[in-house]
Amino acid sequence: MSTRTASRAADARRKPPAGPPPRKTFNLSSSRRRVGALVIAFAFIVSLFASRLVELQVVRGDELAQSALNQRLVQEQIPATRGTITDVDGRPLAVSVEIRDITADQTLVNDAAETAAVLGPMLGMPSEDLGPLLSGERRFIYLKKSTKPQVWRDIQAWRADPNNDSEILQGIFSERRTIREYPNGTLAANVIGFTNDEGAGAVGLEHGLDQELAGTSGSVSYEEAANGAEIPTSDVTLEKPEPGSDVKLTLDADIQETAQRAITQKVKDSGSDFGMVVALEVGTGRILAMATGPSFNPSRPDKVDPEDWT
Repeated sequence: MSTRTASRAADARRKPPAGPPPRKTFNLSSSRRRVGALVIAFAFIVSLFASRLVELQVVRGDELAQSALNQRLVQEQIPATRGTITDVDGRPLAVSVEIRDITADQTLVNDAAETAAVLGPMLGMPSEDLGPLLSGERRFIYLKKSTKPQVWRDIQAWRADPNNDSEILQGIFSERRTIREYPNGTLAANVIGFTNDEGAGAVGLEHGLDQELAGTSGSVSYEEAANGAEIPTSDVTLEKPEPGSDVKLTLDADIQETAQRAITQKVKDSGSDFGMVVALEVGTGRILAMATGPSFNPSRPDKVDPEDWT
């Protein structure tokens, strides 16, 4: 076989070169289906958001707004001033005095040491004792009880001073309440009695006339910001308390003191456990004095035997 023939035979056995890959046919209907599916999915997602928005703003709008308001709303009770008990000439035998309990929300205090340094002198407390009371996660804690109202006014004035950083005293609050004082000590204690820790009558006329003396408490409602301060533009709802009625006795403080001193001395001299004297006004029968011996201090009734309360 000739060389030319062999070459032709080899060429015939070779595979023809591969051509370019066939093009994919563009299917317009398939593309439209995909776009349509995306549009439907997007519309579905939007409808979910829209329905949620309608639920929050239309269906539950009032409910959610009220819930938010309730979280900001603070209501404080305003105790009624208890009526005064006086003798026949109007001299006070039992009076109510306003006091303030200073409290704190530890979660609102930014720097306990800095707050203690400012607040300590106002409360008459060392800052090192006050600091631990301001640190922690308690939402309510007493810092000092039974302070004079001026202490709270001083705190408010310091916070309102533009030269001071009001956030230093952030989270400091007060509770207003009244306590009973007996300016004449043991005088007529067996008749007047005393009140309990809640301010209600416990013994004597304080108990027997409690409904007349107590009055009706009021309240104040306002919106509070996150830092514990009152929101200036918030609506304030005030229900004024109704003070209790004053009670004037027929007792004469001077005659009562004389009778009480005399019966106390007589009990001591005779070695008796108890003595009592009553002085009446001739013609009217009014009781001018009703004294027992021994007597007690109605401000500290826990210091004597309950049998000596009356």
